[in-house]
Amino acid sequence: MKKAKESNASKIKPVEALVIVCMLLHTVLDIYSFSGSITYGNIADIIVFGLALTVRKSVNIIPFPLWCYIGYRVLMSVLSFSSISSMLPLGFLLQVAALYATFRVVNLSNFIKIFRFLGYTTSIFLLIQYIGLTFFNVRISGILEFLPIAIGGDTYLDVLDLRVRPASIFSEPAHYAQFILPLLCIELFDDTRKKSIPLIILIIAGLLLSMSGTAVLGLLVIGIIYLVKLFVLHASFKKTWWVFLLVALLPVGYQYYAKSELGEMVLGRTESVVEASQAMAVSSEYVRLFRGYDIFGELNVSKKIFGCGTKESIIQSIATTRYSSMFDSENFFFNGIATILLYTGLIGLFIYLWTLINMWKGNSFCGKSFIILLVALMLIASIVINSSGVLFLFLACAYKQENYRKHLLPKSHVS
Repeated sequence: MKKAKESNASKIKPVEALVIVCMLLHTVLDIYSFSGSITYGNIADIIVFGLALTVRKSVNIIPFPLWCYIGYRVLMSVLSFSSISSMLPLGFLLQVAALYATFRVVNLSNFIKIFRFLGYTTSIFLLIQYIGLTFFNVRISGILEFLPIAIGGDTYLDVLDLRVRPASIFSEPAHYAQFILPLLCIELFDDTRKKSIPLIILIIAGLLLSMSGTAVLGLLVIGIIYLVKLFVLHASFKKTWWVFLLVALLPVGYQYYAKSELGEMVLGRTESVVEASQAMAVSSEYVRLFRGYDIFGELNVSKKIFGCGTKESIIQSIATTRYSSMFDSENFFFNGIATILLYTGLIGLFIYLWTLINMWKGNSFCGKSFIILLVALMLIASIVINSSGVLFLFLACAYKQENYRKHLLPKSHVS
């Protein structure tokens, strides 16, 4: 087993390291404007794609169903365009370029090494931010003030003024959560690599202190997966006695947490989700959870089946609905599943589900955990094929292909 592990690891080459860092920190690079609407994340996509083309042999295989979804998404953009600029989804294609570069260049073991290092540094910095804000009333921003901000035209001071909750070097706590949650899955569910208990504790602390709804949902989903692993797959009282103790102490811990200032803020955000489901209000929770489906329900039959294709087409469709007053030029958020439905319709959703099912078959427990977590986060976050989406898709596929190499599954289960 040790020899197998060692054979999978290799010396990290500069090109591979650059691709890994650019992919993991793409959300951070997208904060800053290189020129106008072009971000440093866009520039990084172009650079890593060019570097990937110089690599002779691909390390990982992009599944055929995922290529089908990408192709259908581009086809609908071409068929639905109203202007030359909208004919090809440039931002989407750049993310596909980054996805291609990651699959082609990156070795999973090397990826995890760099992921752990960035996980340590970003989480420690978040803890420093929390301590500074809570005990010294000092806001330590992770935003670089000497670079122009590309977030809706905000300036550095605008972003700093909005920084009530710690977010490390990310623009908001939800982005930190989307970045760090897959690493928690690796540490908890990958039994082929040595676990880092300090890193697990640090990640959980960082997620709780970020006070993000995404973090709370992610921890809940990962907690359920972990219990399934303990009691269904590896049921043994000797190994799981501490879980019973933890469950017994949970009511006491909950009461303490709920009465704390941090607990009140997080639970307040959770309660607002329930309120949003009971009354159609333009709250952040309504926007995250329900607005996209309401718009989809107003589309004609053709667009429900095939999708709108482009952002311009979606805007035109919204203008004819009773929800048009909820939108403006800066307010165009939909969660991941709603995004798939609006851009590519039921056909696109079917192809994306086909992609996830393909990744699930023959995958390891850890690889499957990424898919479960991805689907859960798509309910509240705009994750499809973007910075976070590429991270989840790569890890799910890489773990499946690693599982294939270890157990010699039929090749038809890999691609």
